[in-house]
Amino acid sequence: MKCSLKKGELFTLEATSENDLRCLKGLLWVTTGDGIDYLVTDSCPVKRLTGKKALIEALEDSEIRLQSPLGQAMAIRSGFERTAGFMTGV
Repeated sequence: MKCSLKKGELFTLEATSENDLRCLKGLLWVTTGDGIDYLVTDSCPVKRLTGKKALIEALEDSEIRLQSPLGQAMAIRSGFERTAGFMTGV
């Protein structure tokens, strides 16, 4: 699945098994609750999400591709925005 995100747009991804988040353009901030935050760019494009829930924010207008093995499920919630330092829509 490929999608575009505007700067400040957030979404969550629940990876039921091994899924790859690929940044085709832009800059993404990714946190998976493991105590480490990740910056994913088109020059360092892939973040593997294995059985994790991730919160992803576009730090600039971005294009992403989510890839999963055939038959594996991903749950995506989109349309979140960060307003004045707070997340809305949660």
